Amino acid sequence: VQADDYAELKPLIEKGIESAGGREKLTKRPVSTMKFSGVYHATGNPTPFTGRVVRLRGEKSRIEVDNVYTVVFNGTQGWLSANGAVNDLTTEQADNVKGDLHVERVTSLLPLGGDKYTVTKLGETQVNGKPAVGLKVESAGQRTVELYLDKQNGLVVKRSAQTRSTEQGGALVNEETVYTDYQTVDGLKVASKSVAHRDGSKYVELEATQIELAEKANDSEFQRP
Repeated sequence: VQADDYAELKPLIEKGIESAGGREKLTKRPVSTMKFSGVYHATGNPTPFTGRVVRLRGEKSRIEVDNVYTVVFNGTQGWLSANGAVNDLTTEQADNVKGDLHVERVTSLLPLGGDKYTVTKLGETQVNGKPAVGLKVESAGQRTVELYLDKQNGLVVKRSAQTRSTEQGGALVNEETVYTDYQTVDGLKVASKSVAHRDGSKYVELEATQIELAEKANDSEFQRP
């Protein structure tokens, strides 16, 4: 049944990949750098912030929140820099980053259809006032990811997956993110705005102020700060 679900969803998944720029271009440019502004809502007192994120799709990440912290994961190890101190990520923190990177990899749609992934149809709904088709992606030992693709162009308009909440002492929470305002950057479509909710409460709003895509990552981005 699950294999049949992928066969049914494959045309829309492939349309999404094509709408985003095509498999060849997406595969060739796995590195993304985004400067952003945002609003943090978790404390109940909306707080604006700015920052920067660098990702090598599914493998490495660097997240900077200006004047707050920097978190770096180089594929095997990670560090947190805050208040003038640098500390290794705990095993649980590093595993959470790995989980988040897996979710990002799945969101690209590129690995779907591979032997490691099972795709199940979730049905249709409305996202941003437009029809969207839902699918659930499962992989052994990894987080389950639910994606909703625009029915017309296949672009990802909503994602849901678990992550660990720093505000709740590392407890697992469900994070649902809605994506809007896709922009074309070097021939690829990238969502420039997103709103994330955790367990139903608004968590973070983000808006990209600059987006760059590249074939290779600068190793210095993922060195210990």
